[in-house]
Order: sequence, then structure tokens, then C-alpha cells
Amino acid sequence: MMKYACLVLAIILLFVFAGNAMAAPQNFLEKLLGQLASIIFPATITPQDLHDRYAANRVRILLVPGHDNEYSGTEYRSLREADINLEVARHLYNTLKKNPHFIVSSARNLDTGEYSPELASYFEKEGNSILEFRDRSKAVMDTLLSLGIAEDKSTENHGFAIEEVSRRLYGINKWSNENGIDIVLHLHFNDYPRKNMRVPGKYEGFAIYVPERQYPNAEASKAFAEPLFSVLKKYLPVSNIAFEKGGVVEDQELVAIGANASREGASVLLEYGYIYETKFANAKARSVILPELANLTYRGIKKYFESDAERGDPYETSLLPHRWAEPLDETKKNAEDIFSLQTALLEDALYPPPGKDLQECPISGVFGSCTKRSVALFQEKYRAEILEPSGLNEGTGIVGAATIRALNRRYGSGL
Repeated sequence: MMKYACLVLAIILLFVFAGNAMAAPQNFLEKLLGQLASIIFPATITPQDLHDRYAANRVRILLVPGHDNEYSGTEYRSLREADINLEVARHLYNTLKKNPHFIVSSARNLDTGEYSPELASYFEKEGNSILEFRDRSKAVMDTLLSLGIAEDKSTENHGFAIEEVSRRLYGINKWSNENGIDIVLHLHFNDYPRKNMRVPGKYEGFAIYVPERQYPNAEASKAFAEPLFSVLKKYLPVSNIAFEKGGVVEDQELVAIGANASREGASVLLEYGYIYETKFANAKARSVILPELANLTYRGIKKYFESDAERGDPYETSLLPHRWAEPLDETKKNAEDIFSLQTALLEDALYPPPGKDLQECPISGVFGSCTKRSVALFQEKYRAEILEPSGLNEGTGIVGAATIRALNRRYGSGL
């Protein structure tokens, strides 16, 4: 009710100041409208609130593995987005559950993919109230936009959610508000329309969506998202589609993160990459990268709440330490060894090789020309122990016995 009382107050203030505002400078008008918008949508959660709850061991996190068994999201050949979203969520849930600071739950059963009994019951029993909540939220936002109190930041970057999907997403927001969920984390993979959906597209990379800055949960959501971004961008390419190139994207229309001010706590939507990227589409690579995505997400969450000294981890990646035992070159298909090799080379500031970036040379589990060049640079960097004993002057790019020993000496400790 407070939101609607504030709306009435804002309309009154708008009319009171209307006469003077007509003759006022443009910057005065913008400031006035911004103040009115802040009356309508005062912050419902702050970054400090999250830190205080962490200190009290009661940060409530809801994982939402995107889509469900009925509406499975995008597909690439036989790969369904809903299934890989669920797998990442399973790994992330198991890690978060071990941390006493967090009270973690999942919107979907992590084995069957069905909605949790609590949410399924809520959708059924509160169906009408969810629709009323959605319609009221939209009506308030439409009024604010029509009066010029709120600024229209809508785009054409997203398709429209079908009715039942919209109802479920608003239902998750409403349930989360009523149950004091501090952080809702939506996990997704991306895709885009093209002529042949069975062939890889031209875009790749991850993006993180947060509520547009006028919304009441915007500040805390963005503050929470930034450490996630800083961890992920070290190992994953940032999306190269134009509207996602900043990495952390403010959005006014995504229901998942609180469209129409429908969410009180922090909400973030992670798009880990495009579903057709090799590291996701290839089954062996996928078995390595999905747990790593969960690990990096967890590391980003910890980075928000703890200092570097408190975290005390030698690596943010779960791909290191690693012990190599077999030679590697362009003919080998050992995804785990190659993922860890590429990651070790990245930690050594040799991957991607000079002049390349993670778009051109992703950590993919595939030993290609980028990896071969970086291995050669590694061999030349440590030539005294790798090249000179064999009388070589230049790196070969092939991971043989001497290179394996050098890798294990630096990146195999603790195993």
C-alpha cells in the first residue's frame, strides 16, 4: 500500500510544482522528476543490508535455474537450456549450502527439474493474487511513465514472455518478497534468432542483468553483481552483442529481476554464454565447464561479502591446481587437461597469446592454435628447464615431459 500512497503524493507534488516548472530550466525539471521517482520507489534493500545479514549468518538466497520442464528455454540440437541451467544450479546450491552465512533454496527441484513443492503450491493457490500483483505493478509503472515521473528505459532487446511464464516469474517475485529472500539469482544461457538454429551463431560471451537504476532494488543488485562480473570476466569472454558489451546490463523490462518494481530484494540474472559455444555444446567439455561456472559464481558471491585476505584462496578457478600426466597437442581430446592447461597459461599471463582476447581464444577445452602458441610462450619463458636440456631455442607448442614437469611444479601443488 505504501507504493500507491506514494504515487498519490507524487501526483499532488507534480501538480503543485507544475506552474513553476513550466518556466524552470531543463536540469531543474530533470532533478524534480528524479526526486519524485525516488519517492515512489525508495530503496527496499541496500548493499549495507546485505553485509549486515551476512555478518548475522542469515543471507537468504533463492536460486532460479532458468525456465522449467514445460517451457525449456532455448535449445541447440539436443541440448536444452533448462537442463544445463539446472546442472549449474545443482553445483552452486551444494557449494552455498556448506557456507553457514547463507540460507539457500532452489525454485526447482535439483533432481527432477519440477518446481519446489512450496512454489508449485503457491502458483496454484495464489494464481489470482499473482495476476493482481502483476497488473497493479504494471499499472503503477505505466502511470509514472505517462506522467513523466519515471523515465522510460525500455528496449527491444527481449522477446515477450508468454502468459504462463510471466505469471510464474511474477509469482517468484511476490513469493520472494513475502518470504524475505535477500538475493534471487537467475541462471541462464543465451541464444538469438537466426536462419538456422542448428548451427553456431556469431555471438558469444556472458552478461549479467540487473534492475534499471530507478527501481527500489537497483543499488544493492548492481553492487552484488559487480564482483560476480569481475571474477567471471577473468575466465570467460564478455558478450560481444552490442547491448551486452558492458557486461553488467541495467534492464527495466526483465520480470526476473523486478520489472515494474515487483522485487524488493536484490535480483540478478546471469547469462553464462551462448548455448552453442563449444564449451557448452560438447558433452565432455560441458562436464568440466558447468561445475566451473558454479564455482566462479560462488567465488564472485564471496568476493562481494569478503575481502581478498578473508577469502584466502590461491585461485578463484576450480580448474587449478591440476596435475598433468599425458602429452597434449592439437590431436588430443582430453577436455579436463586442456581446460586446466589453458587456465594455467592464463594465470601465467600467457593466454590468450599476444594480440588475441578471450573472444578469439576462449578457455574451451579444445587444443587449437591459440593454445599451441601460448604453450610455446610458456616453454620460452621457462626455457632453462624446458628447452635448453633438449637443445631447443624455440617453443614447440607441444606439451611433452619437460613441459608437464614445469606445469606440475607451478600449478599442480596440493594434489
